[in-house]
Amino acid sequence: MLGVFGNQDLSWGTHIEYVYNKANNRLHALRLPRAGVSVNDLVRIYFALIRSVLGYTSPVLSSLTVYLSNHIESIQKSALRIMLEADYTSYQDALISSSLETLLYRRDMACIRFIKKVGTDQIETLYSAIIGTNNTEVNHGYALRSEGVKAYSHVPNTKRFSEFVTSKYL
Repeated sequence: MLGVFGNQDLSWGTHIEYVYNKANNRLHALRLPRAGVSVNDLVRIYFALIRSVLGYTSPVLSSLTVYLSNHIESIQKSALRIMLEADYTSYQDALISSSLETLLYRRDMACIRFIKKVGTDQIETLYSAIIGTNNTEVNHGYALRSEGVKAYSHVPNTKRFSEFVTSKYL
């Protein structure tokens, strides 16, 4: 996927750090137009310049660790502090007063929309392809000494796998 950085260990640390730095640099745009600019206008600027960066590839990022999720959420918290200034009391109150959702909630909703759009049958096919099925007959057409031996696939049972988009939202 264009603009997404992956690590060899299949974590999103590099990508989140890139997005964090890019969005953090754009927070400056919220600090500039202070005189006579309403909170609603600042929210629109936030949507256009910052949240668009934070929300890019959100379905892919459904399985972020708590640390990485909080790291990326901190940008939205900072943006709300800047936009609301003295009216900022807490993150939850700021979300309500500015009619925003947490980035975690937005990622979850994007994943649910993705699952509904693709369809459960296709997701289950993808899920089966990813985890495989146990005790399947190897049928490759070659005459080998191991003829008739069953292949056993490893079915991951980790927390990270259980939070994968196809198993988390089915």
